[in-house]
Amino acid sequence: MVVARTVYAGLCKQNDTLVCGVVENQDFCDDGSWEPPHSVADSGNPNRICAYYPDTMVIGRCGLDGPCSNLASRCTDPDSFISRDPNCRITKDYSDESSSSKFGGQYTTYGKCGDRCVWSPDDCLDGEEYINDDIDCTADKVKIGACLDGFGYCTVSKKTCANVDGSNTVEPFYTHDDLLDYSGTNCYLADLPETPKPAAPTSPPTFAPPSTPTAVPRTNNNSASPPNNATTSSKLSQNAIIGIVIGLTLPVGIVMGILAARCRSNNMTQSVVITEKSLPPMTIAVSSREVVVDDVSEDLSFGL
Repeated sequence: MVVARTVYAGLCKQNDTLVCGVVENQDFCDDGSWEPPHSVADSGNPNRICAYYPDTMVIGRCGLDGPCSNLASRCTDPDSFISRDPNCRITKDYSDESSSSKFGGQYTTYGKCGDRCVWSPDDCLDGEEYINDDIDCTADKVKIGACLDGFGYCTVSKKTCANVDGSNTVEPFYTHDDLLDYSGTNCYLADLPETPKPAAPTSPPTFAPPSTPTAVPRTNNNSASPPNNATTSSKLSQNAIIGIVIGLTLPVGIVMGILAARCRSNNMTQSVVITEKSLPPMTIAVSSREVVVDDVSEDLSFGL
């Protein structure tokens, strides 16, 4: 049975500020601050949450208004490459309508080796031609490999398998196809975020025209003035109805009061639980959006 796994992120510091979701070591990272995915995803790492959520992983942009790109070499003018644009994710360009980019809302695309969507030209085998960009090569189709030594983590490059503990050691790297054959694990870049559909137009509410009351013609016979016994009977009926309503309303009101008190009690209890659950050990800040995780005890790796 094939198991699908998405990429895991590393982290580094930029101007001494923690940057989560870095897919590989970049030139904007402070010297010596890079931690590779297999190190960040370890259960003992205090910033382990940075390995979550591929959709939050930021990449660069070709110029100020060009497409999102993971590599400067994929830009028409590599010198225009901006290595980190908060709106550029590995999945999608999150620029809004006020941005100068005409690519806002579009999925990020990648190149390919032969007929395989890949992260970079380094993934090409001998004899395979590298195509710089393919409109069909979105993140969900980009095949990647993994660093593994007992446990594995999907990664975009074997360069991320280097340890940073001063030992100068490198975790073994398996290509996508080798890993698939070896462990039945399908490593790919990321799932695509859902593109929100425009809300269906709603018709304005319509109101029925007010009805014109129909006058009841008066007659000249005695029916226009009911007899005294009819008036007395009507008063008795009204008093009886009022008594019945009061009699029914009182117990219903008591019951409603009890239920309302219980609901308030349950809501107070629930709010405490929600408050406790909404305090994760850390959050990932991406542009102006925060991604919160309640439980970071999940095993991020896949066993071999």
